[in-house]
Amino acid sequence: MSQQSGHAAVLNVISVIAAFYSVVTMLMALMLVITGLAPTLTPDLLHGVQPINMFQLGTGILMFIIGFFYFVVSMFGLNASYYPERAGAFYVLSIVALVVALGATILTCFAVPGTTAFFAQIFGIVIFGMCVIAGHTARETEDISAEAGNEIALRLISIVNVIFGVLTIAMAIIFWALGVSAAPEENPYLSGVGEANLGGMSVFFGVALCITGLVVLIEGVLGFNASRVPSRVDACYGFGIIAIAVTIIGTIISAAQMVEMDWLPQMTNILTVSAAVFAAWRIREHNRHMLPHHPAEHKAVESTVATGHTLS
Repeated sequence: MSQQSGHAAVLNVISVIAAFYSVVTMLMALMLVITGLAPTLTPDLLHGVQPINMFQLGTGILMFIIGFFYFVVSMFGLNASYYPERAGAFYVLSIVALVVALGATILTCFAVPGTTAFFAQIFGIVIFGMCVIAGHTARETEDISAEAGNEIALRLISIVNVIFGVLTIAMAIIFWALGVSAAPEENPYLSGVGEANLGGMSVFFGVALCITGLVVLIEGVLGFNASRVPSRVDACYGFGIIAIAVTIIGTIISAAQMVEMDWLPQMTNILTVSAAVFAAWRIREHNRHMLPHHPAEHKAVESTVATGHTLS
């Protein structure tokens, strides 16, 4: 591998996450467009065809454009991973994307009711903040080895997972509070839900979200620890596989509950946890090939790495 492969590993992982998030943003925008057109698409039998919700329609179109811009930025990142001299363009575009994500979060507070879309935009701030860091690192620092790049990638992804885990738990608590305190007609996510089903469904959904967030948070902590002490990567790798299964189940539960829930942000959790497992696997494979197979020699090498002394 070339020396630049370390930076390439970081840019590849972060750019793939950004690309996936951009697709999620465009899907959420399409949902807004459909919702804005819904009165015309499904006319009320008593009142006839209702006017289009222009505000919601316009917000959906704007969010789709923003999502497409995010996708373009992610493609620049992937391109920079193969052509290091283009990392500067990715860095500048990532800063613009971060500013756009901040603006989209403010817009979402006023344009889109509920907590799901708001937290989805917060995810964007975190992702493109990491893109800025990755772009700056690739542009300003010296070339790094592949193993160092894998460790940096795992560290960045783990920070994202810690933040996403906390946000998911916060989303669960907020949803739980809103679901219990508000009547169905007052909660935009609970329209059409019977009063009798409201409390039990809110409790079940809140618990499922909290479990998902806790698992993502633990994976983030284990991954960050493994990025600093590569010999501990097995815990991150093993628990990460369990975390992928839990996040997939959480997404299915979210999608099965109701329309316009948080299954789209949950899909981002699946990707970031999967990216952490992939980075951990690469570190694990590197350790396996570098360390001796004999247990005594293995312990000697680990002791050497820990103390910084050379073997006699």
